[in-house]
Amino acid sequence: MKAPHAEWKAGKREGKGAIVYTLDGSYDGEWKNDRPNGNGVALYSSGRRVGAVVASQPVDDESGKVSAAAKAPPEPSREHDLKSEGPRLGTHIPHKVVTGGKVPFKASYEQLSEQERAIVRGWYPLLDPADEPPYPLLGNGNVLGAIQKINARDPAFGLLSMVVMVDSEGKAQSVNVYVTPDAKLSEMAGFVAMKEKYKPARCSGKPCAMAFPYTMVFSRSW
Repeated sequence: MKAPHAEWKAGKREGKGAIVYTLDGSYDGEWKNDRPNGNGVALYSSGRRVGAVVASQPVDDESGKVSAAAKAPPEPSREHDLKSEGPRLGTHIPHKVVTGGKVPFKASYEQLSEQERAIVRGWYPLLDPADEPPYPLLGNGNVLGAIQKINARDPAFGLLSMVVMVDSEGKAQSVNVYVTPDAKLSEMAGFVAMKEKYKPARCSGKPCAMAFPYTMVFSRSW
């Protein structure tokens, strides 16, 4: 999400202001208690422009996004892990290399449950109910697992956040890295994400271009 231009009161957005979201879409209008009050214009990811669409919808206090809880069923409590391809020396059990996933790492968008699709859709602040975001054809585990392997060679610790622009044919066209713990890691991560194949987004029933996010937090394990 790009920083909003808005009036502030007691650390919260109040009055008139505009915000442009990293994953497409924007809102320009009035804010009340850090939330769009609906008296404005929202531009959806599909390019559809409407007024007063976000009235009374909760907005996340930290990110400024329209809360996923406002447009998604309750999030499943289960978290998913991505395991290594082989076991560590001295054991026959593959170890976890990526943890804390809210959706299965090796499932396509079509293989996700309705609740899991709602979680993915919740990443997008302004997405029409009938539209679909892009998604890696084999799940996001290929890219996340490859990035983890790259970082394991010379570990960096911290947040990696990047967005890939996927065209209407499911091909990655560009990548923007917004936060990274290491410049070399972000360069390699972007290369991996660009090689991945994606299901294109759908806007008004037709394939369209849209962004897809990857976020990882690298932490030390003791």
